[in-house]
Amino acid sequence: MSQSKRAVFEKFERDRSRIVEQIEALETEIKTIESTLESELALQRQQRVEKYLDYFAILKEEKRALDELYAPLRDALEVGGDTD
Repeated sequence: MSQSKRAVFEKFERDRSRIVEQIEALETEIKTIESTLESELALQRQQRVEKYLDYFAILKEEKRALDELYAPLRDALEVGGDTD
């Protein structure tokens, strides 16, 4: 009986050792990925913010252009008075 208990214990220890090694390998891989990608992600976030700002700047320019385009019509409507 003692021999079978020893075999079970040794199998348990081998399994535990393999699991610990896998955990350590995964933790190392995660740290590598995080350190490698962190700067890339920060750069992409900054680029995304810049694109948003560019988008709103373009919208502002378009609004200004449309205001200029329709200014004569708006002025004519204001001068024309109430026709309704």
